[in-house]
Parts: sequence; C-alpha cells; structure tokens
Amino acid sequence: MSKSVLPEIRAAMEPWLAACIVAWQAQPVATREPTLPTTRDGKVNVKGVGRALGLRESQVQHLFRYAELRAALNAVAVEQGLKPIGTRSEADEVDKAVAARLKQVEARSGELSKVVAPSRPPPSSGSVARSAGTGNSWASSKRPVRCSARSGRDD
Repeated sequence: MSKSVLPEIRAAMEPWLAACIVAWQAQPVATREPTLPTTRDGKVNVKGVGRALGLRESQVQHLFRYAELRAALNAVAVEQGLKPIGTRSEADEVDKAVAARLKQVEARSGELSKVVAPSRPPPSSGSVARSAGTGNSWASSKRPVRCSARSGRDD
C-alpha cells in the first residue's frame, strides 16, 4: 500500500467509527443493535465497512491487512458484541487441525483393519469343523496357541 492510502482510509474511518459509537450509545441498553455492518453469523462485515467508508473494492483489503485499521474496527466490534476481524481465519486453522487429525485417525484405522483382517476369506463352516484338530487349516492357525503337555507340540 502506498503511504498516502493509509492516512486516507484512517481519515475516513475515524469520524465514521465515532458516529457508529454515538449511535450505539444512544440506543437503550436493553435493545441495542450493532451499528457496524454485520454478517449473519455475528461478525464485522468488512466489505460493508468499506462501502460505508466509500472505499474502492481494491482498498477494502487494507482493513484486513493493517493492524492499525483492524484494531480500531475490532475495538468497536467487541464493544457491540460482534466477532472481530480475523475470527474466521482462527476458526479455519482449528478446522484444518481437526481435519488433519481425523485424517490421521482414519489412516491408522485403515492400517489396523488391514492387519486384523484375514488375508484370505475363511473357509466354509463345514471345512473348519473337519480340519480344526489338524493344525493345518486357516481356522486353526488363527486360534490362540496352546501348549499341550501330552504331545509336546502346539495345537
């Protein structure tokens, strides 16, 4: 931003914010409504602020970027019970972190299911019953190993 734009925006914003504060304070406390432009979810509508200030669309970005301008708007927004500028980006970071963690959990769950799942389908129930005592069938290899004192071999 060129040096001349910041003072220009500040010069337009200061009297406008002062008027918003006066209008806010003039309302009865029990029924106060925000005087700043708002979004449906209770945040400051920065594009609406830019329109109210008569800024060009390309200049609205400076209300987000520069702490000096953002701080002035946020002070009034918090006073009026609105979420300040930048709230969405903080929530997006939390959402990204949660999504990344869920992805990790799903990947780990997928890995575990591959380890736990049989590499080939189990034989039909009839063949399991016939070969259960031989130690050679798929079903018997998945049973817990027990040492037999009589035969000296594993079942």
